[in-house]
Amino acid sequence: MFGSIAGALTVVFLLIVYLVDKTLFFSPWVAYSPMLLYIGAMAMASLQTAAATEGPFPWRDALRVGFLTYLIANAWFYVFYYVIHQIDPSLAVLQKEIMREALPGFTKPENLGEAYKKLDDQDFQVSLGQVILGWAQGAIIGFGLASMVALITRRESNVTA
Repeated sequence: MFGSIAGALTVVFLLIVYLVDKTLFFSPWVAYSPMLLYIGAMAMASLQTAAATEGPFPWRDALRVGFLTYLIANAWFYVFYYVIHQIDPSLAVLQKEIMREALPGFTKPENLGEAYKKLDDQDFQVSLGQVILGWAQGAIIGFGLASMVALITRRESNVTA
């Protein structure tokens, strides 16, 4: 439940950003801010499960709850990301333009020509395969986040504080 709530809130947030200013859609601040929703959802799901569990709620169980919550929330994100790129193919062009403008900031001047060529040769259209791969790669980050949340939300004994 909390994974779907975090995922739906992420979609609403990103849709608002998209409608207000498409260039913000590619801002790292915008792209990574839903992680705060994910962490909150993982903690709430884990705490709710711990409260409904008699006896210990070990790290492994807290990890399982948090990680599943993350996977569900991130699936919402990737479905939205795929759909919005199919509806508005100009996002791929915009993303390439934004990257082109950013290249001089992290590329040595002598390598800039080659970097521009590589960028121009790249296809920024979003495919279903890329989305599935992105979701799977994101699971690694989710596992790490869920591990940290599980350290906080676990209960090793029947004693509650």
